[in-house]
Amino acid sequence: MLHDLAFQKRLREARRACVARMQSVADWLDGADLSDRAALEQCGHRLAGTLGSFAFPRAAELARALEWAAEGPEQELRQVRHALLHALRELDFE
Repeated sequence: MLHDLAFQKRLREARRACVARMQSVADWLDGADLSDRAALEQCGHRLAGTLGSFAFPRAAELARALEWAAEGPEQELRQVRHALLHALRELDFE
């Protein structure tokens, strides 16, 4: 039981740190050059894994969409980026 409580505490702390880090990522993404498709694709790929690991499924889905949108039309990329930014800024660690 004590082990479970310690694990839950560490998990909450890790999730809190993830949320804080995602705010920095959102700031980067907000100012990212849309012509740097490789960076946006890589960002989406990495975010999808991280967000999925910390049980943020909607944000992870949007991150995967960013990864795919990086190869598509600019308008779609803008829309996905906007939705992902909103999702990242709305993350809660609880």
